Amino acid sequence: MKVKYIIDYKKYTYVECETEEEVKAIQELNKDMEAFIKSEQRYHERTTSMDHVRNSDGDEETVEYPDETIPDTFSNLINKERLNVIYEAIKLLTARQKEIFLMVCIDNLTYKTISEKLGINEAVAFRHYKKAETFIKNYVKKLDL
Repeated sequence: MKVKYIIDYKKYTYVECETEEEVKAIQELNKDMEAFIKSEQRYHERTTSMDHVRNSDGDEETVEYPDETIPDTFSNLINKERLNVIYEAIKLLTARQKEIFLMVCIDNLTYKTISEKLGINEAVAFRHYKKAETFIKNYVKKLDL
């Protein structure tokens, strides 16, 4: 049975599953990816500029900074850019690396839990995470942020 597997915001593929357990695992991964995509969209909607933000009701508010926090604006901008670069790097990971990286960073799962969920060895989960982490660090460093 073929099941849709969401890779990215606009990318997906179909995976051939042999058991119902595999179908459920892919559906769980899709839920996680959809939640990540929605949180990324909400983040971008709420932080469209440094002067305006949206409150929890969706209404736009103007933020006024005291004079002593103006230098912090630059550091906030740099942090926002660094976060955007990290999102770009995550999009460039292999599907398995992205999956495991998000499970560790977003879901706070242990390698043991990940290995049980994905049916792989703990060491393999750890290696995929470390490769993803190294790739992201090098990607950010390459852009000198």
